[in-house]
Amino acid sequence: MVRSGRTIEKSYNSTDAQNDYLFKRGLSKGEYKLRKYSVMAKYIENKIKMDKWAPDSIVGYMKTHNYFTKNGFTSITTPTIYNAIRYGIINVKIEGTRRMKYESEYQYKDKKSVSINKIPYSIENRPEEINNRSIFGHFEIDTMIGTNRGKHECLLTITKRKTKFEIIFKVSSKTSENVVNKINQMKLL
Repeated sequence: MVRSGRTIEKSYNSTDAQNDYLFKRGLSKGEYKLRKYSVMAKYIENKIKMDKWAPDSIVGYMKTHNYFTKNGFTSITTPTIYNAIRYGIINVKIEGTRRMKYESEYQYKDKKSVSINKIPYSIENRPEEINNRSIFGHFEIDTMIGTNRGKHECLLTITKRKTKFEIIFKVSSKTSENVVNKINQMKLL
């Protein structure tokens, strides 16, 4: 029995369900932009083959010079170009494309290693009675950075080793100055 487009009182059949899924999935995919705009696809293909441009450069050039906007096309992205290459819409090999070189966002410097014996307050040099948590009055301090990029906020955790009592503060950044200021504020409380 069928009412309003839905079948009622029909037992479940995995084959029918899979076929229905595949049919609906096929309808959900849109047409590839560069298949629809063949003139743009040919332009990109020529820029990669003849002029040896990187897909990033082509995207940037097309956006700044408003290419193909009169045809109703608004924008294109680098992944769209790479997908068009993978699916054969643009007749170029991925190995033949130039890639842009990006500077890393952060500059990591090699840390100079210092032997443990020369670090007076190293965790490795702490007495055994602190390690086995047999006496009161010892704390561990650590910071935890969140996952938000661009924000430098972190949590400052202060844990009492014997009782595992923990105090947590929010700190604006993980600098030693901010951590020391927060500990000094705690002393005043």
